[in-house]
Amino acid sequence: MIIVLRPHRTEPEVAEVCRRIEAPELARHLELLMSAEYIMSEGNYDVILRERGFRTFEDSTRNTLDLSGLPVLKQLTHLPVVVDPRHGTGKWNLAAPMALAAVAAGADAILVAVHPEPEAALSDGPKALRPGRFGQMMVDLQKVAEPVGRTVQA
Repeated sequence: MIIVLRPHRTEPEVAEVCRRIEAPELARHLELLMSAEYIMSEGNYDVILRERGFRTFEDSTRNTLDLSGLPVLKQLTHLPVVVDPRHGTGKWNLAAPMALAAVAAGADAILVAVHPEPEAALSDGPKALRPGRFGQMMVDLQKVAEPVGRTVQA
């Protein structure tokens, strides 16, 4: 389950989510680290941080994927950071290049949608990779990961 904590959420609401959700994944925003700390203070230590971009005035992509924040998060917390280039760009043809950059920047995982017929997908079709493109992305990810001392697992 993905939880987007907004400033209007109350602490009791967040506390209830912390008790009920097995591994909450937080979408990145200004209160990201404070929200993660709050969830862990309620006893749930299986928190995942997710970078999925943010809205800007740029209109060639859905969001701006902030990969410069990735090393900062890795320096500030022990929590795993997942990068979601499909939401970060909103376009399938940008997902693979941004995934490669994310691995080089220190991402612990990449989240992409794969569908054999993206145009028929009920959700995220324009952002989905076809299986062949996903396979090539995995090969390319390994090529990027090795020089920076990382490994890739599917």
